[in-house]
Amino acid sequence: MVFIPDKRVRQEDVATDDVHRFVKRGTPALLRLQVFVAGAPQREQDYELRIDGVIRRGRTDADAVLEETVPPAAKLAILEIGPARTRFEIRIGHVDPLDLQRGVQHRLGNLGFACGDEASTRAAIAAFQRRCGLPETGDFRDPQLLAALRRYHDEREPLPAAGTSGRLWRDEPL
Repeated sequence: MVFIPDKRVRQEDVATDDVHRFVKRGTPALLRLQVFVAGAPQREQDYELRIDGVIRRGRTDADAVLEETVPPAAKLAILEIGPARTRFEIRIGHVDPLDLQRGVQHRLGNLGFACGDEASTRAAIAAFQRRCGLPETGDFRDPQLLAALRRYHDEREPLPAAGTSGRLWRDEPL
């Protein structure tokens, strides 16, 4: 049995002629990362994550993913992972929208496909498309690319294994 409590209504008495700002506190966000070091997924590796002075320890899953809740106001996390204690600084809440080239670059980088200048971005896009079994356009506006990034980055479906080609929709031809 699951019990879901009723919503609690909260009222604040304020002057009607003033401008007021209300901030909901205490709702944590979810930080979800798939961790790669030098292109290798960090599967089942111990990690330490520091956010606002709070240390959390855990282990990545079989897909090299870690999930932790973070306070809504958190801006920076420090991750140390694996036996070599590889260190990452993670800016929280700073992924550009998917319809911008920078948003595509951030997502590709988060998935282990390094981007930088125009040529390396096109190469990273093509490598990601190849891994996903998509036509290799190298174009950051490609609708199939954007759908795959949404699926594998934003929705957290595991990427197809390296050396295999995945399919964007398993029950439909590409």
